[in-house]
Amino acid sequence: FVVSRLWRDRLAAEFGISAAIVGNGVDAARYAAVPEAACAALRRRLELGPGPVLLSVGGVEERKNTIRMLQAFARLRADHPSAQWVIAGGASVLDHDAYRARFAATLAEAGLSAGAVRHLGPVADADMPALYRVADALVFASLKEGFGLVVLEAMASGLPVVASRIAPFTEYLGEDDAAWCAPDSVPSIAAAMAAVLDDGLRTRLAARGAAVA
Repeated sequence: FVVSRLWRDRLAAEFGISAAIVGNGVDAARYAAVPEAACAALRRRLELGPGPVLLSVGGVEERKNTIRMLQAFARLRADHPSAQWVIAGGASVLDHDAYRARFAATLAEAGLSAGAVRHLGPVADADMPALYRVADALVFASLKEGFGLVVLEAMASGLPVVASRIAPFTEYLGEDDAAWCAPDSVPSIAAAMAAVLDDGLRTRLAARGAAVA
């Protein structure tokens, strides 16, 4: 079984394996655009300010494109000086130390104020629904994914999404379902970040997200 046409075709081409596509899904009772008391508590614990708060899930690693997203966020701060970027996750059996060192150096060079970028590391599963709800947008400009389940979790939570215009995202998201970006372009990611914070687009994407999920 695979979760996308991208990986079905790759398995067929590289290994001669035929696989059935079984799409990912989201528990709509758990991930929903419903305020809860846990949100206020989480905001205090994470020391989140007025925002806007951009969320990325998956940690700091090359395929997640975290350094380019950081560079794009630094550009965004010129117009949104109180913006914060929260990066959740990062548990991995692979060695990402070299990339994380480059990320730390890039962050130091960016000259951002303390608290502008919060790298949380692995987050308790129980906190994830509230984490989506306290954010204003999900930024998921990955270079490579199997499916990108967090996109649907965010959408089910009423969160607009910045997504890479690559498969597998293009398999299950339509043109009007996300703020699209070219993941290899910092200006493109920054433009999508800015666009997704526009009130009109945010409202349209949030309304569409639940149906997509």
